Amino acid sequence: MSNKPPIDGFVDPSIPNPNGENDAPIIIYGYTPHLALNALAIALFSILLLLHTYRLYTTRLYVFSILLLFTTVCEIIGYAFRMRSSPPPLGDPYNVINFIVQYFFIVCAPVFLSAAIYTTLTSLVGALAGGNREVARRLSPLRLSKRTILAMFITSDVLATIVQVAGAALIGSAESNRKSPDTGNNILLSGLAFQVFSFLVFLVLLFIFLRNLREKNKAAGLDDDDGGRRRKVLRQYASALV
Repeated sequence: MSNKPPIDGFVDPSIPNPNGENDAPIIIYGYTPHLALNALAIALFSILLLLHTYRLYTTRLYVFSILLLFTTVCEIIGYAFRMRSSPPPLGDPYNVINFIVQYFFIVCAPVFLSAAIYTTLTSLVGALAGGNREVARRLSPLRLSKRTILAMFITSDVLATIVQVAGAALIGSAESNRKSPDTGNNILLSGLAFQVFSFLVFLVLLFIFLRNLREKNKAAGLDDDDGGRRRKVLRQYASALV
């Protein structure tokens, strides 16, 4: 009689487990990844990669565009490894390595996207200040410098991503050894919660910036139509980014 604990998790009865060295006794995803859907995701992100590359050379917004390029490349790699988790003969849904690698790249992609959003806020502060340091200081949320804003949020995103990837790796290891994945799940969820919290803080700073801009317009004697139009455009732009 086997001393191994019973299998607790999703197993696709139509796909036999190859029981390779890197295979878990269950499909960690909780479902069988679909080949066509992953191929569609790769195709869509490849189109975005081409569009962002074109935008890089036409607009010369190097930092913003390069961050978006990193985002799409990470998504393409992530979904390529998720495709390797599709049913045979192309993939192996029980493979733990494929699960961890795809999770790493798909989770890392939003970090670059968030960084692009953060640089947009600091760029808006600089552009609207017209090169005047005192005006930039008054417009900036809580009068934080651009470097401080970027360093604060990018660092928080990187830390959150490290925690999430560590949690995913622990889940994969636990499932492979037929142990409880609760510890890994809790670590992963804590990373997600921290990332959501940091983005909420960013949204607060964004609205503080919009309030500072409104006060600047009032002090400059701009009429309501002009100032209101500018604030409306900025709110729409910020909402689209979020």
